[in-house]
Amino acid sequence: MADHVPPPDDALLPGPLKDFIFDLHDTSRRSHLPTEQTTLYHTTFPTLTSKYFATTPWPSPRSVSTECGGDKLFLALYTELTARHLHTVSRPSVRDRIAGWVVYRNLFDMLLEHVESVAAGVAAGSTAQDNDDDAGLYLLPEWSFDVLHEFVYQFQGFCQFRTATFAAAARTSYSSSESDGADGGGGGGGGGSKKTPSPHVMESLRVLSDHRDAWAVESVLDYLHRFVRAGCGAPPSASATTNSASPASAATRLSEVIARAGLAYRHLGLFASVALSRLECLLGDYTASLKALGPVFDVTAPLIVPPIPPGGGDDPTGGSGGGVGVGGGVGGSGALTPLDFVNSVTPARISLSYHASISYLMLRRYRDATSTLGTIATFMQRGFKTGQLRRDPHSDQYGRQYDRILALLAILGHVCPTSDIVEEGVMRVVRDRHNGQLNKIDSGEEGYEDLFLFACPKFISANVPDYSRILAPSVEGGAATTTTTNATNAIPTGQDAYRLQVRQFTTEMEIQSTLRKLRSYMK
Repeated sequence: MADHVPPPDDALLPGPLKDFIFDLHDTSRRSHLPTEQTTLYHTTFPTLTSKYFATTPWPSPRSVSTECGGDKLFLALYTELTARHLHTVSRPSVRDRIAGWVVYRNLFDMLLEHVESVAAGVAAGSTAQDNDDDAGLYLLPEWSFDVLHEFVYQFQGFCQFRTATFAAAARTSYSSSESDGADGGGGGGGGGSKKTPSPHVMESLRVLSDHRDAWAVESVLDYLHRFVRAGCGAPPSASATTNSASPASAATRLSEVIARAGLAYRHLGLFASVALSRLECLLGDYTASLKALGPVFDVTAPLIVPPIPPGGGDDPTGGSGGGVGVGGGVGGSGALTPLDFVNSVTPARISLSYHASISYLMLRRYRDATSTLGTIATFMQRGFKTGQLRRDPHSDQYGRQYDRILALLAILGHVCPTSDIVEEGVMRVVRDRHNGQLNKIDSGEEGYEDLFLFACPKFISANVPDYSRILAPSVEGGAATTTTTNATNAIPTGQDAYRLQVRQFTTEMEIQSTLRKLRSYMK
């Protein structure tokens, strides 16, 4: 009978959660109200999470689909938002990490397919818009940054997990073959003591081997570059060689694309530049890291204009707000340059400054590194003093990042003294914290490496290991053992990429120490 039809999935959802989904969908796809979305993203979502889902997953997209009219793009955003929460409160397994890749791939494919189709229509001179999909998309600047920042963070975590897992298995296999060799190889005793990696390590390797394309660095880089192109336009050099149109007409086309597809794509494009710079720095390509920031420092780029809600007066702020960050200091309806826009989101500003400074340091552009770090250190110091940064949910991360920045300034101030660049208040803190280590360096002891180890990012290797070395069938005295034994010198440590960058830094610091001695003789 009809009276006994099972209730829909959303019938068991709490009322506040239904309201949250409905309102978040409305602000992102219809009303585009920045102030309302700010409350939903920064206050309502954490409140509902702590009340209902502190350590458990949020409801599935299917369960909440009726609250957003089955909007596929919004449901993909909802999946990423809730999966990001679960990733932070639990220790992800290898399958969880691969599932995270699927989440981002589905979301990014949907976003990019939409904006690239709009761009193709604009390029063709079309004025028609899609019915539903072209309703436009608005995401807070902070939300846009969080999506891309978490994307790179999960890629970094996956690479570290993959490298560490393979290294642990390889070391176990090699130590076993080495032990067999020391015992004379044959005999009855040697075979019984043969070691193999633990079952959970072997299972992780099998899953990784079956999903070799998950988090492939080529795909990760491609997504970020496509977001940059979609939200910032083609680089000037590419435009000059492939398009005869003037920069003004290119900017007009970009503005038209953003007007049709939604301001979120402008946000995503600029923050993709920041995320790409961070990724290239983690991979050790410092020139590419700095080049990725080109759209942020492009003074000819169109300004970012905060959205005006339908009706003009629905927003309590007067019709525009634009996602001002904790430390942005930019408000009202004024248009922002790309750099001012990125600086309005504090985590983005810190990430940009930190990774650009690491790149400058490794490229021996010491004055540029000092200037960049000095500016962000001054900003953070004032934010801590006023309490502005301490009230932010990311305040614990800001504290650790500030400590790293001070350590980098200690290195730079010693290698390339530039008292005219950094404020005295910042340098005073640097001397108070690191004077002992710098005195050790002056006396001829090691010290630079300890500071760099504390301050540098966790560099990664994106290479996919040869899983067959471990997963090949074990044959007594056969090919699998031989492969491992012959690869003695190639046994990974799990820290190879990290140690390579540290070794590059310490080699350069040895040269700088010699130059410092020469300079002292010339005084």
